[in-house]
Amino acid sequence: KWPAAPAMAAALLLTPTAILTIMEGQSGFLAAGLLVGGIRRAKARPVLGGILLGLLTYKPQLGPLVPLALLAAGWWRCAASASLTTVALVTLSSAAFGWAIWPVWIGSLPGYQAWFSDLKNTRLMPTVSVSLGVLGVPPIVAEPIQWSAAAVAAATTWRCFRDGCPTLAMAALVGATCLANPHAFFYDLPMLDAAVVLLVTQRLRDGVNLALPELLLFLAVLLFPSLMVIITMPLGPLILGLFVARLTALQSQHRARAAVTSGSLAS
Repeated sequence: KWPAAPAMAAALLLTPTAILTIMEGQSGFLAAGLLVGGIRRAKARPVLGGILLGLLTYKPQLGPLVPLALLAAGWWRCAASASLTTVALVTLSSAAFGWAIWPVWIGSLPGYQAWFSDLKNTRLMPTVSVSLGVLGVPPIVAEPIQWSAAAVAAATTWRCFRDGCPTLAMAALVGATCLANPHAFFYDLPMLDAAVVLLVTQRLRDGVNLALPELLLFLAVLLFPSLMVIITMPLGPLILGLFVARLTALQSQHRARAAVTSGSLAS
């Protein structure tokens, strides 16, 4: 088998994004494990997959496309498990700290957003709206574009999880999540590294030869979070858009091959 699990783990820990996340002491690895692990277990072990995805609600901005993916794939048991896990977390949190924490949390969001808008390091956020802001686009224009990107990301997620290759769909979900999310930092992107490594691994195991443009695109996905630290040009949305577009094309090819195979077997 190529590569062995230890080699995959080493590859993930040595990516620039992983190193930056370790230096910052952030929770990107936890989010990556919950999202990628939950989706990868959603079909074979739906209860476990749902628990992992439910725990991802500790960072709710990373999970808005997850219910859409589960519904598109028809993974109802996983969706139920994720919902019950979320309800349990809300109940336990409320029992520990009181129900008043929720209106306080919701009321604090506008101030939190304004605080981040004033930070000089917003260029370290690979989101569509922030990247447009770095380029000088006013919020009144940038925000509708962000919502449009979220709508496209949602449609792409639905399409990729409808009878597609699970590994391709998982990688597409991760990329689409980064595009749809208006609030993310570079240390939220280890999940993107995991998606790329698992995707490349699966394609090599299937005997697929990766073309040079595809390899360069995957390399760009792994490198751009670290480039955000040293250059001011916002590359994130462009690279993420190309990544998701490529995955959507691969899913279409997968469906076409499956249709041909099914037709041949039927005849």
